Amino acid sequence: MSFLDITQSVDCLHHTVEESIRLEVMRPSDDDLTDIEDRLRTTIAHLRRYRNSITAPVNRLPWEILGRIFEFAVQRRKYISDYGNVREVTKATERLTWVCHAWRTVASGWPRLWSTIHESQDYPLDSARSRLALSRSGEVPLVLHLQLPLCSQERTVFQDICDNRPYQVREAYVTLPRCPVRYAEKYQHKLSITSFLSSTFPNLDYLHLVVSLGVPYPSSTLFQSSQLRALTLNLQRISDITVANTFSNLIHLRIIYALSDMEPLLQETSPMNNLLRNSPCLETLVIFAYPQCFWEPQGHHQGSLVPISLPDLRAICLYFMPIDAALVVLSRIQPSSSTKINLTEVEFPARGNVPWHLTRPSPIAALRSVAGLTDLDVVVKFDDTIWRSRRESFYINARGPESGVSFQFNNAVVYQRGHVQRLFCQEVDTRGITTLRISTSGSNIDTEERFLRVSDAFMANMPSVSKVVLRLPGGSGHRGLDVDSMVDLIERILAPDLSDVPVPRLEFLSIEGPILKTFDHEKLVDGIARISRARERAGHPIRSVTACQCLACYPVTHRAETLPSTGDGCTVAVAGSSIGPWTPSLHDTMANSSIWSETNEYWGQIFRC
Repeated sequence: MSFLDITQSVDCLHHTVEESIRLEVMRPSDDDLTDIEDRLRTTIAHLRRYRNSITAPVNRLPWEILGRIFEFAVQRRKYISDYGNVREVTKATERLTWVCHAWRTVASGWPRLWSTIHESQDYPLDSARSRLALSRSGEVPLVLHLQLPLCSQERTVFQDICDNRPYQVREAYVTLPRCPVRYAEKYQHKLSITSFLSSTFPNLDYLHLVVSLGVPYPSSTLFQSSQLRALTLNLQRISDITVANTFSNLIHLRIIYALSDMEPLLQETSPMNNLLRNSPCLETLVIFAYPQCFWEPQGHHQGSLVPISLPDLRAICLYFMPIDAALVVLSRIQPSSSTKINLTEVEFPARGNVPWHLTRPSPIAALRSVAGLTDLDVVVKFDDTIWRSRRESFYINARGPESGVSFQFNNAVVYQRGHVQRLFCQEVDTRGITTLRISTSGSNIDTEERFLRVSDAFMANMPSVSKVVLRLPGGSGHRGLDVDSMVDLIERILAPDLSDVPVPRLEFLSIEGPILKTFDHEKLVDGIARISRARERAGHPIRSVTACQCLACYPVTHRAETLPSTGDGCTVAVAGSSIGPWTPSLHDTMANSSIWSETNEYWGQIFRC
């Protein structure tokens, strides 16, 4: 039956009633009218439900699929521990029950939607909401978000969990706020950090602990959970780490703190060193250190330290700390031969100040251990807009064939070749590097010269290099590649003088950059020929030179044009592209590499450049 048939039936009924009334042949009682009214109301309700079902396709989905959609819509990103974000997620879950009866039935009976339990002294109503969530969570793993201390005249939801369902707790995010609760003694039920840390959660998998400045942190035992696999400590001082227990299954450790008291790290029995020693299965170590004042370590501690052996460590990532502090951290750890090292935005000291660690006779072993690398990518960024007081910074990805380093300099520093050598080349054993690729970005007209001076500093410390790729700057506001000045500077770097042959094993040279349409191929060939002849006379010829334009999306040579041999065995190829210039960056050269795609379920992608 179509809807038209129903409409016609209703019209027929209406006509029959009207005709009966006109002929006065119908004598309905009150009961008859009530019965007809109920039946018509039921019919209309059936029609309305049918109409809603065809206009809202989601209502036709099976409950299992609808529940999964709800779960996806309100899912909490696990590496975000902000309490406000968690409150919004739980409110969104509650709103699902307001839409209609069907949605309320599905949402209320879907335990995973109610697995987040949060309590805070600042939001008393959250306890009632969390108590309702706990009643609907069934037996699914629970995620706790607590702002301590908690003081109430009634039992907290957390206390109910500890007494009845401690085995369900899988993750815990605990914050100790800056200001303690006043008049706490008048409350019957109190939950402090000490009582929380003394609780037993046999299946706890991840703990995220935030300690604000000035908050007493008396406990010497963090947790008695032997199943803890991931731990984040967000602290104000290293001395806040006062854990004494062993984490036999801990594999991910992240520490965030203000770099105002690095000195305890230099002590053999420091809390942080004990934490690392007590985590024998550690695979990932991430440290965010935010400097709040000048830090100058005392060198007399260094000689007595014994590196901590972490044979399963796969990756170390250090963020934002001065290079001195970063090298101290690395010197405290004895990684395996396959451990990857990532230093991100590590600050250099001000020019003219010699870092304390460089006054010692030998480089730090942690960075010397990159010996054996065969390929190295270097990205140099010249930033003329950096404040004069701001320190230069660099990124380094060590270990493996896709290792790389990125420097950020201001305008003046790159004229000091010794500055680069002091800050990097003296710390890394580069004697085994055979392939070197150096990239840069910048818009200043002198960038090529500055860039090649930095390249000289690197190549001077890499005697085994046989292949060099120079990726020159391009981008908005940058002029085209000046062949004359470029060749002149390359000649200064690669052409031998009377006493020395730079990069003696160099055989292949590639120059990539924003080549103009008017690019003079002959000048490039002539310049390379001069360099090649000079090296040929010294017994160190260049076999192949390629000049091309690379793009961010398609870093390949377009419209290659192979030119005649220079006469001494050196082949020069030149290529161009009309798509436009490319500004190199660390992300282009390293971030997309699979070797730095270390991901875990607790805080997402660790190594992002």
